[in-house]
Amino acid sequence: MTSLAAGPFPFEAVRDALGLVRLAYAARSDDQRARLEAVGRELRLALQLAKAGDGTLGHRAAVERVQRVVMELDDLLGDDESGTKLAGIAKARILGEPVAAQKAG
Repeated sequence: MTSLAAGPFPFEAVRDALGLVRLAYAARSDDQRARLEAVGRELRLALQLAKAGDGTLGHRAAVERVQRVVMELDDLLGDDESGTKLAGIAKARILGEPVAAQKAG
């Protein structure tokens, strides 16, 4: 795994990951939602910690948290979440259409 500790914190990429969590949450059944909620909390906390600035203790804690939780997110999404599917979920949520819950593969 590439280390983020030496460089600037990837705020935009972490916000993108949080968006994926939100979209996946909308399409999952209750048994998967608890894990997605935990991932989302960790990502939000990492964003807050990273605001302390590069090279600070908060930055290091944020980097460690993100590196750990992104593996959990990858495990949760697996291979069944395509960009098209996630875009469809986003569209449905924006337009106020129902989003069918699905079990994880």
